[in-house]
Amino acid sequence: MTVWFKVMIGVAICVGCVVLLSVVVTVVGVVNDQHRVDAGVLEQEIRNGLPTGSSLSTVEEFLKKSGLKFSFEARSKTIYAAAHKLKGSNFVTTKDLMLKFNFDDSSKLTSIDAQVLYTGP
Repeated sequence: MTVWFKVMIGVAICVGCVVLLSVVVTVVGVVNDQHRVDAGVLEQEIRNGLPTGSSLSTVEEFLKKSGLKFSFEARSKTIYAAAHKLKGSNFVTTKDLMLKFNFDDSSKLTSIDAQVLYTGP
């Protein structure tokens, strides 16, 4: 094997690594761009869209349309929801908005509790 051939193989490997790295960075960027909204802005939009007294079905429909993951706990009449990877997240850390929707015995919204959580090193 000639020196020229070894150099060409080395260059090809380097180019391949650079291309692979750029694809990985792009994919990570796309994943983290799921929600490019600030947690405070999102919380305010939710509070404006779901006033006290909203029905359980209205809240569930709003959350579905918003693309938020949620679950209903019948025993406590509570919906737990989460908005993941909000503005400020990156490939190392995430910023999430956790929401708790409380309902009365007639399935009407009584309050919304919100908390921002950070995960990562």
